[in-house]
Amino acid sequence: MVICPSSIPSNAERQARQQHVPFLVLVCLGQGRVRTSNLPYSEGAVVGLYNYTAHNCDEISFCVGQVITVTKKQHSDWWEGELGGVTGLFPSNYVKAL
Repeated sequence: MVICPSSIPSNAERQARQQHVPFLVLVCLGQGRVRTSNLPYSEGAVVGLYNYTAHNCDEISFCVGQVITVTKKQHSDWWEGELGGVTGLFPSNYVKAL
C-alpha cells in the first residue's frame, strides 16, 4: 500500500523557492552515509503514472499524479529525483515527462 505524502512544502523550502535562494537537502542513506542534493538544479520534471512504494532507504515513494523533480538520470531504469523535500531513486518506467 502506498500512503501518499503531503505535497505541501516545508516553510524553509517555500521561503527558499520564493526568494530564489538555493538550499541543500541532506538525505540519510544509513550507516553514516549522507547524500546531498542542491534542489534548484534539475533535469526536468516527471509525473507519476503509477503508485510506487520505496523498497530501500535510498528510494522515494510517490503516487499517481505527483510531480517529481529529476536531479540525475545516471541509468535508464532508475533516476534520482526530489519530491516533497526528499531526494531518492525511483523507477523511470513509473513516470512520464511533463
